[in-house]
Amino acid sequence: MLRASGAVLILAAFSAHAELLRMTVEFVPSECVACTESLPERLRRIRGVVRAELTGGGKPVVKIEFAAGNRVRPGRVRETIEQDGTKWVKAGVEASGVCVQEGEGWRLRLFEGDTGVQLKGRAEAGACSVRGVIGGDGVLVVE
Repeated sequence: MLRASGAVLILAAFSAHAELLRMTVEFVPSECVACTESLPERLRRIRGVVRAELTGGGKPVVKIEFAAGNRVRPGRVRETIEQDGTKWVKAGVEASGVCVQEGEGWRLRLFEGDTGVQLKGRAEAGACSVRGVIGGDGVLVVE
């Protein structure tokens, strides 16, 4: 009986706008200048990305905004960035989803059926909003 109640709670949480909201990705560009310049366009081709732009300044950074109700995984963004030899350094992430405990650790699931992102830091079971950084290891360190 308790398992069914937990399932209902998780399904309700997923319907409450579980999704990536924003990412700011720092990267090391490949030697291909055209590849770096085309990065925002390639990211916008991902269903659920509404805006992607390179920012000026010292470190190469791309800022990404996602549509409401998107089903984009951070790994999909990383694959797109790295497909031409560009190296992912880290990404600032804002997301909402469901925090679930697995063994001694936690995962953030962004939508039903998502395997989730490993969390490091403080989390509580159920619907959650998370802000943190995903490093090269793919772990989301919660601020």
